Amino acid sequence: MSATATAPVSAPSLPGYKSLDFPPISVETSVSPDLLAKMLARTEAIFTTNARERPHWTVLTAPRYEPGQFEAHRAQFFQSGRNGVVTLKAFAARAGIDLGAYCTCFELGCGVGRVTVALAELFPRVIGADIAEPMLEEARRSAESFKVTNITWLLTNRFSVYDELAEFDVFFSGIVLQHNPPPVMGYLLTRLLGKLRPGGLAFFQLPTYRVGYSFAAEKYLAAPSKNNIEMHVFPQRDLLELVRRCGCRILEIREDGGAGENNAQISNTLFLEKV
Repeated sequence: MSATATAPVSAPSLPGYKSLDFPPISVETSVSPDLLAKMLARTEAIFTTNARERPHWTVLTAPRYEPGQFEAHRAQFFQSGRNGVVTLKAFAARAGIDLGAYCTCFELGCGVGRVTVALAELFPRVIGADIAEPMLEEARRSAESFKVTNITWLLTNRFSVYDELAEFDVFFSGIVLQHNPPPVMGYLLTRLLGKLRPGGLAFFQLPTYRVGYSFAAEKYLAAPSKNNIEMHVFPQRDLLELVRRCGCRILEIREDGGAGENNAQISNTLFLEKV
């Protein structure tokens, strides 16, 4: 019998599938320290402004989390954070890893503590880090309401903070890196993966492609900020090279919906181990 060739099924006829024929995008991922600092300050201003006015909505941009509506949906909001930890446990189980063997977890972009309080039930010590002080103020109140006492809160509105960090066992971040310009994403990942102890784990999400997206640092900084929460992309090719340089091996990489449902973009969740 001879094999019969069949025409490939086009992506549009398969809802949820991403086209294999996306065009290339141009993304600057490495810039000078001066430009990096300016980008960080811009992101801090955006999140500080939004967090002062509506902190929970800034974390999850749904109308039910606006001031005046949040309390009626508080349980749902924090349950979504627990769901993130359930997902981490599933990745670990598939890799044959016992998370109970790890002590200190660093969460980048803890926001109001939505996921942090759930991580604190899993790990003996958690560091909740955020770029906006109003977020951390609300996060402290969240921890108190859940009677959680094993979290240390850290303001990360300057890069020198990362120089002072001690090594940790687990790095966690979801729907956070995407709100930073690509060079900042790369810098943060490089520094934080560098702080992982040998055998440590990293679990994080970020978009790696969007049709029509481009990024040039000088052009970006020349445009006025509108204080809107931004969405950025870090190309997968550069991401995989970064992981290699940081001495980590990929245990699992999956496409996810962390950047919203859109067949013209790709978001990835990675589960890594420090070699």
